[in-house]
Amino acid sequence: MTERKLKRGLLCGEEEAIRQVIEENYEAIYRYCYYHLGERMAAQDAAQDVFLKFLSSLGQYREWGKIKNYLYVIARNTVKDKRKKKQEIVLEHLPETGMEREEPMEEQVLIRLALRELSREEQELIILRYYQDLRLKDIAKVMGMPISNVRYHLKKAEQRLKEVLL
Repeated sequence: MTERKLKRGLLCGEEEAIRQVIEENYEAIYRYCYYHLGERMAAQDAAQDVFLKFLSSLGQYREWGKIKNYLYVIARNTVKDKRKKKQEIVLEHLPETGMEREEPMEEQVLIRLALRELSREEQELIILRYYQDLRLKDIAKVMGMPISNVRYHLKKAEQRLKEVLL
């Protein structure tokens, strides 16, 4: 189903469209939540909350962009809410996906430790770009900032990460 047909199906409440959105996006949204929350159960709860919020907001959302981007915006806000309760980001237990598949274990540990030294915004940019493989324009939509700011802050985050690692 194309993105356009999928959106139309969602607005009509078609089960097939809902199922497709969940099947195509659940794992990525779960991983995103897990990167930030660090606990499987908390990440599963957060991912489920994301999809419930998504489905309940369909009638209100007018500015349709990519469904995936909208899900990341909801996930970002959901994680923020859950972190307020917890008051810290836990990056200790990243699942073996994305950048980590190619990195030896020692490098994974060093990267995790280095990420802790970055600001939350810098961590977010690195995670969205390198762990979630989002394009810059998609990151801009998720973060709610112009693409030029994403480029600048991502480059700054990459430089800080290099400094910490060296």
